[in-house]
Amino acid sequence: MIFDVTTDLPEADLLLEASAGTGKTWTIAALVARYVAEASVPIDKLLILTFSRAAALELRGRIRSRLAAIADELVADAPRDPVAAHLAGFGRREAWIDRLRAAVAQFERANIATIHSFCQDQLRSLGVLGDWDDETLATDLRSLVRQCVGDEYLRRYLDAPRPPFDARRALRVAAEAAPSRLDIVADDREALSFHQAVRDAFDARRRQLGIVSFDDLVRRLKDLLTTSPIADLVRRELTERFPFVLVDEFQDTDPDQWAILRCFVESDASTVVLIGDPKQSIYGFRSADLGCYLQAKKQLKTLTLGANYRSEPGIVRGVEELFGDVGLGPGIGLSPVEPARAPSAGVLELPGGRAIGVE
Repeated sequence: MIFDVTTDLPEADLLLEASAGTGKTWTIAALVARYVAEASVPIDKLLILTFSRAAALELRGRIRSRLAAIADELVADAPRDPVAAHLAGFGRREAWIDRLRAAVAQFERANIATIHSFCQDQLRSLGVLGDWDDETLATDLRSLVRQCVGDEYLRRYLDAPRPPFDARRALRVAAEAAPSRLDIVADDREALSFHQAVRDAFDARRRQLGIVSFDDLVRRLKDLLTTSPIADLVRRELTERFPFVLVDEFQDTDPDQWAILRCFVESDASTVVLIGDPKQSIYGFRSADLGCYLQAKKQLKTLTLGANYRSEPGIVRGVEELFGDVGLGPGIGLSPVEPARAPSAGVLELPGGRAIGVE
């Protein structure tokens, strides 16, 4: 089914399946405007998450601009923005305008962030519950990993006539391993022992230096919400803080991040809208796990964004013709979309939806 941003606001959790050019950010900004105006939700009660700093900055700018633009359009007789036109149909324009402009004025309180910075903020704000000691966030721990590998290798094999594996292999494994997890990759007992010792040294040295990684932030909050003795208390605190949660680029979610988001999904106190393109998840960007997306699809009502606003009609139809029947993974395929743009002057639309460039 196609999602229409001007129908009833979601009252149950929702997964919006999107393709490139279907307006994911536009849809999030539209939902934020409707929650603020129509449902009278304070801007700081909305939690909007994404998975990169650049995306968070873009979301922040786009949402603020959209709130202001819709408020301005409601002053006009015939608003062109679909959300503004929808709100104007209720005849309460002054109330909508006041709420939207109040949100713009208080926009510094908006919670629009990467999931990593969200985790850091929540660990800090939870105080003693968050087990946070003003540690230093390190963006690159590879040099520390290499130090631990080198120290352990020298300790074990400096005087050994024939080490079980060479130092280059040990360093290569360290360089390829996720620093905060340091996955054990070995096929014999000595190698397993070596890598476990490196992992222990790495964790101990980070604690000594007061250093945490981005993955540490996510894992700590996940543990607080799922396995700690105070998990119920922390879950209740966060879901009461954020009764409305919107997640962009959901296909980039890894298992720890999904465990955090699932706490909102499984709470009666929060309404969650996830937007993502599962066709991107198959590449595993930022440790994305397609299984997380498929779990969400089983749990949540799923709708699609049905119009492509970016590409020429011929391109849209051509992509459907090439990939429409291709399976991209379990339950993942190309959802049909309608082209929203008319052909430009430089494109010739051919019968059957094909297009060629013309000079």
